[in-house]
Amino acid sequence: CPLLCAVLIVTLDSENSIKRESQLAVLIASLAQKMRFPMRQHQDTPIVKANNLTLSYILLISLIFCFLCSLLFIGHPNSATCILQQITYGILFTVAVSTVLAKTITVVLAFKVTAPGRRMRWFLVSGAPNYIIPICTIIQIILCAIWLGASPPSVDIDAHSEHGHITIVCNKG
Repeated sequence: CPLLCAVLIVTLDSENSIKRESQLAVLIASLAQKMRFPMRQHQDTPIVKANNLTLSYILLISLIFCFLCSLLFIGHPNSATCILQQITYGILFTVAVSTVLAKTITVVLAFKVTAPGRRMRWFLVSGAPNYIIPICTIIQIILCAIWLGASPPSVDIDAHSEHGHITIVCNKG
């Protein structure tokens, strides 16, 4: 019973903070989702066209899922959630960061193209910056597969971090 009682005590003590964290994740995700409507409404304006609407949508959707991904960290961990927590967040965050990188490269190329005597226009016209997202995501998936093969995450019992409490956590491997 000591293990079960300690888990119940930790669960009851942290129930309010878990509820607040999940409400915050859903609130931020819904705010990010509401940003889609002004973008859709003004999609024909020059500033939205210049900002690459497709990359903006990819960034927005990946950020929404990143915020919702924190909900995977709530509750009693098991083998499936330990694996899903790290891989899901890692891949979604990689998509978000690579989208920002693609948008940055697009802006840099746009300024380089306008300089006289530059032959870099085909990089911009061909959509080369858009290949950054799938390339970075594939690299992240390969790294996750190597990590799962070498040292997969598992459920672990931590009896030393908090005096009088036993905490069940995911060991990251």
